[in-house]
Amino acid sequence: MSSEIAFTQIRNIGFIAHIDAGKTTTTERVLFFTGKTYKIGEVDYGTAQMDWMEQERERGITIQSAVTSAYWKEHQINIIDTPGHVDFTLEVEKAIKVLDGLVVIFDGVAGVQPQSETVWHQADRFHVPRIVFINKLDRPGADYDFAIKDIENKFEVKAIALNIPYYDDGVMKGIIDLYNKRLLLWDNEKLEYEEKSIPQGLLDEVETHRNIMLETIVEHDEELMALYLDNEEIPHDRLIGLLRKLVLSQEVIPVFCGASLKNLGVHQLLDGIINYLPSPLDNSPITGINPTKDEKVLIDIGTEDHFLGYVFKILKDPFLDKLSYVRIYSGSLKEGQHIFNDVSRKKERIAKIFLIHANHRVEVKEIGPGSIVGIAGLKFTQTGDTLSTPGFPLMLERLETPNPVISLAIEPRSTKGYTKLLEALTNFEIEDPSLKFNESKETGQLIIYGMGELHLEIIIDRLKREYKIEINAGEPRVSYRESISESSADTKGIAENELGKAEVLINMSPLRSFDKNEVHIKIGEKASTFPRNFLADIKNTAENVLNIGILSGYQLLGVNILIKDIEVVQENYNVVLIKMALSDAIRNALENGKPVILEPYMKFEIYTPEDYFGDVFSSINSKGANIDDVIIKGNIKILKGKVPLSKMFKYTTTLRSLTQGRGNINLEFEEFIPVSPEEQKRLLQLY
Repeated sequence: MSSEIAFTQIRNIGFIAHIDAGKTTTTERVLFFTGKTYKIGEVDYGTAQMDWMEQERERGITIQSAVTSAYWKEHQINIIDTPGHVDFTLEVEKAIKVLDGLVVIFDGVAGVQPQSETVWHQADRFHVPRIVFINKLDRPGADYDFAIKDIENKFEVKAIALNIPYYDDGVMKGIIDLYNKRLLLWDNEKLEYEEKSIPQGLLDEVETHRNIMLETIVEHDEELMALYLDNEEIPHDRLIGLLRKLVLSQEVIPVFCGASLKNLGVHQLLDGIINYLPSPLDNSPITGINPTKDEKVLIDIGTEDHFLGYVFKILKDPFLDKLSYVRIYSGSLKEGQHIFNDVSRKKERIAKIFLIHANHRVEVKEIGPGSIVGIAGLKFTQTGDTLSTPGFPLMLERLETPNPVISLAIEPRSTKGYTKLLEALTNFEIEDPSLKFNESKETGQLIIYGMGELHLEIIIDRLKREYKIEINAGEPRVSYRESISESSADTKGIAENELGKAEVLINMSPLRSFDKNEVHIKIGEKASTFPRNFLADIKNTAENVLNIGILSGYQLLGVNILIKDIEVVQENYNVVLIKMALSDAIRNALENGKPVILEPYMKFEIYTPEDYFGDVFSSINSKGANIDDVIIKGNIKILKGKVPLSKMFKYTTTLRSLTQGRGNINLEFEEFIPVSPEEQKRLLQLY
């Protein structure tokens, strides 16, 4: 598998989409038609292979990304099926980080939806090439052309249809292949396509679509453009080769059509995956950091013999302790081999290697580059760590964990279950870095923090099912933040004891956005007088102090600290004393900076039939929403805007009641905004 020929026949791809766009249904068809499974799994019947958790099968949604491999036309396709719900966005991002290409699935009726926007921009951030599959074109209201235009308008890309749907009496029956100008009718009994001539009445429409496709592609190649203008036949292999280059450079997005539930379009999508999405070699070289020299390093994974892998997911396992999911970029891996964790700076031993199919595993003794595998035996490894050959240090970029926006107080119904509960939450936190928990000093309760109501609901359900812990849970609460509204210049902190005295001088100011903190040290020539690593330690202390605000202990965001001077009156540097002085300076600056409480605002899209629009509009308006836009699509109206999270608990139930079950809402974290002075006073009295 380490040869270049094998490398070119590997595709590491993911399926990403908004919830209910048919992502897992499409994945199940891919597994069936490639021979990976003998029976088609169905989301609606709880038999989907890739949704293996009980909660996934009951709810019909994907919660954890699942890994598998399939084979199509002498190509190995390693697949990660990702969640579609916004509460599990980090799970999607972990997958995108290690993939070479993506299939983005859109609903042919709804077009671009909020979570599909989110995952698209995640793919942009990691520069991952992608193709598009527009699904559910068999449903009433489906509009293929609208969906393509929606993609182009929302993402400012050039999307071209390679095939179009075929309808007979309003029912989707097949696919029209534009290049070959052929009609492919699906036979449900034979589970295959039958090739037919295009009906006479559709020839002009097909020719129009075909010319648009050809012109969009060949305008990037003078020789092929000349052939097209002379009405000469363009060789199919050259057209595929050119389009592949355009996909890898992300200049063009190929679009495929289908209806996965009816098995339509999946074969053409599989051809598109191997024709247009990159192999591991197409993304070489990759960039890392040499941690010993703090410099960038380019790795040609096609020629590099040293082992390099990235841990993108960890699952706790009752038999293996934990299973680490690893993308292997270069080199090979053998059972019993020793590797080095470049983050924890620890040696690790490979106990076992597994090929993964959802929750099933096949043990192998050795595996080559380009693979995605499960590894047992890694004791010091966490999600986001880089693994390499000892003596060959390299770190790949780690993922940033999003801030939780909601919290919940929980406690076991039996005091005997407390230790077991702590163990379970620790395991969940290892698997899912977006979940946090701590013990409230005021109440003694355990507080869990997550990305939304569904996120925490799933955690509580898993505690009951997997760990048999009966839980008392409070009502969900907003996870607020703190910041400052004014600058505080030349603020001094002092610490003194029998060992000496330390003084630290800082400036503190608010940042323009509330998504991070910044700490800078500028103390001039004095910096050279301090011991090695001293300033890095001081900076780390400042960052840790900023984790707790002074109003109600919420995490601080949007704060900039400049450490201007450090004075020490003692013979030897007492680091503890200096840290105490720094903490004192930060606290003083926070008090002077007029601290404020920040509230999470959610971006929303509400879909409602026109008959209920007035009631829905009044309802969301009463929640303090800022309505930015109202879009009309047939009999459906879509409201867009942002709203305080604190007003939206249980709103889904309210919306269903207002619309007789026909309305739905998508919520996604947008930003933190300072609360009003009146609301801040109320919150401080409450908490």
